[in-house]
Amino acid sequence: MLCNHPLYYLSFNAAHNDDYHSRQTEAMSAQPQKEEGTLYTYLANGYDAQVQVDCSPFDAHTYESLTTVTNTGEESLVLDRLSSGYVTGIGRGGGKPFHQKRFVLHTCDSSWQGEGQWRSGYIEDFGVYPTYNHNTQRAWRIGSIGSWTTCRHYPMIMLEDTELGEIWYFEIATSSSWFIEVSVGGYRDDLWLDVLLSGCHDRHDGWFYELRPGESYTAPLAVYGKVKGGFEQAVAALNTYKRARMLRAFPEGHIPVCFNDYMNCLWALPTREKLVPLIDAAAAVGCEYFVIDAGWFGQDEDWSGGLGDYEQNDGLFGEGGFDGILAYIQSKGMKPGCWLEVESVVEGTKVLDAIPGARLTRHGKVIGKQRGFLDFRNPAVREYVFSIFERLYRKGIRFIKNDYNQNVGIGIDGPCGKASPEELRRNQQAFMALIDRVCTAFPDLVIENCSSGCMRADHASEKHFYMQSVSDQEYYERMPGIVQGLVACMPPERVGIWGYPYPVPIDHRISFAPSVEFTARFADGHNTVFNMVQVMLGAVYLSGHIDCADEQNLALIKEAIDLYKQNRALIPKAHPVYPTGLCRMADKGIISLGMLEPESRTLLLAVWKTGEQTRAEIDLSAYLGKSPRLETVYPAREADAVHLQGTTITVDFPACDSAIYCKIRF
Repeated sequence: MLCNHPLYYLSFNAAHNDDYHSRQTEAMSAQPQKEEGTLYTYLANGYDAQVQVDCSPFDAHTYESLTTVTNTGEESLVLDRLSSGYVTGIGRGGGKPFHQKRFVLHTCDSSWQGEGQWRSGYIEDFGVYPTYNHNTQRAWRIGSIGSWTTCRHYPMIMLEDTELGEIWYFEIATSSSWFIEVSVGGYRDDLWLDVLLSGCHDRHDGWFYELRPGESYTAPLAVYGKVKGGFEQAVAALNTYKRARMLRAFPEGHIPVCFNDYMNCLWALPTREKLVPLIDAAAAVGCEYFVIDAGWFGQDEDWSGGLGDYEQNDGLFGEGGFDGILAYIQSKGMKPGCWLEVESVVEGTKVLDAIPGARLTRHGKVIGKQRGFLDFRNPAVREYVFSIFERLYRKGIRFIKNDYNQNVGIGIDGPCGKASPEELRRNQQAFMALIDRVCTAFPDLVIENCSSGCMRADHASEKHFYMQSVSDQEYYERMPGIVQGLVACMPPERVGIWGYPYPVPIDHRISFAPSVEFTARFADGHNTVFNMVQVMLGAVYLSGHIDCADEQNLALIKEAIDLYKQNRALIPKAHPVYPTGLCRMADKGIISLGMLEPESRTLLLAVWKTGEQTRAEIDLSAYLGKSPRLETVYPAREADAVHLQGTTITVDFPACDSAIYCKIRF
């Protein structure tokens, strides 16, 4: 066990003088009253309550922690703090104190169009350092409030012990509010680091829960572990865990190749005239799904006015209407898909007349005003939304991009009280249960999780879906720094990566018309190659006006997709590696990302050039065995620019932004 006696963190009806600091609590026990295997039982100090911590090993490195508190008395108790995981004693061994350039903290920032931005630094540079001989109050914390769980940070951190050559990793799995804290433990010269993971904390989001006699409450799941090595090894351990806990397997047994008409393409303004050339082009390059994004329902001038009813706008699609365009997609050998945002609803829709009290409220007022949220705790709402999925499935839809473009906020009304964070958690759980029901009823219906990109990409949500949309980032030069970061947060095969050759910016979505001049702008193919390379290490989510592509560029797109299909079976067994280190989306220079599949002794490697440097020399000795050989280079036309000498790969790039993808066996 990593921690023979894992601590818990609990308080009832308490008055707290400190802000978050995790060690000063009313009820904490270092030793369990009862221990059975991985189940530890504690008694709450001064209360008729019992706490059980189920700290179960997933494998030799990773543990799952579930904390449950039960009221064993005859009076109600108000629970206001409960940990999901609490690990203590980190850094207690070794010869160097934790705050003297020993521990490196890795944390992942996020924002709309700027997801997956990892930053690293010594823990003392994040403000965690000892003070004097009393209990140090210094702590560092991150968190999220509401239903956009990853809009600021991903709920995961790593603590790399550079002295002992090992790394700790921690994650909390919840689709509602959460926070993680790193604090100083110990006294005087005997000091260490403590890590707290919680989704139940009054000082964070006002959370509380009335625990009636005989009732139990279980906190969100926490995952933690320790491996030898550094960042890459921790990512591999967490991805191994998450793959095993995913609830969905791809219907065809492999990662699908999708075209979606939104990003840098139609921008939610579909018509038959615009769609048919895109459908033809997507089929020609080998796409397996064609997804019509927003704009297929509602009124021409304001499709969002139909958000909640989803009544197809047949007038947009000519003869045969919406059903006709779905049939055309099928005739080209692809499966049709469409966009939904089933958790949102606008004023004036029929569903609000049919189901009284269908929307979430806070302090008795509808949240979101004109654009609100459906209440999935309501059985009638769940049945109604299920019927939407069923109706579309009967039409032949086999892919749903389910979006989520708003944050509910701090809490919602319900039996637990007004503006209750706990009620928000219950609503989120009810929605995820509905997604499970839909996927069970229609096992060949792929449902993608989108939330303005990755604003709700926590593992508790992600595991219910087939894939996760990466980002709404419009500038392709910034995507490698986003893709690099996000494949560290979730299994790469679940990361739906936008690639958009022939991009049309959103500001030009209404005025754009295909032209010879537009096609000529991309004649050298570098834009196409850059975009295709970035999708080849995850799940392909192609877009852009590829209907405007000339023969050479259409061939480059098809070449990439053909190669991707040859290698996609490796990705669910591979782990990300970073030969040139982590970058951020604004960085310029040589950027690389690999997928290392040890069973077949294969490295899939992408290298991007986004600055002035035209030659890349990358040492791959940490990943390759003896006698490695360069098997494939994309694009094939630039194979002569790539050389593998021993375990060093050299790439000569043109002056413009460009990229290569290669497959190396060893």
